[in-house]
Amino acid sequence: MPRRLILSATERDTLLALPESQDDLIRYYTFNDSDLSLIRQRRG
Repeated sequence: MPRRLILSATERDTLLALPESQDDLIRYYTFNDSDLSLIRQRRG
C-alpha cells in the first residue's frame, strides 16, 4: 500500500532547511536561561 504524503516537497524542504541568518542560528540552537534551568533540574 503506497504511503500518503503529509507534506509537499516544498513544505518538507522549508521545514528541514537550516536557518540562513546568524541570529536565527543562535535563536534556534542555543539554550536560554530557562532551558538551562530545566536541564539542571532534570539532571539532578
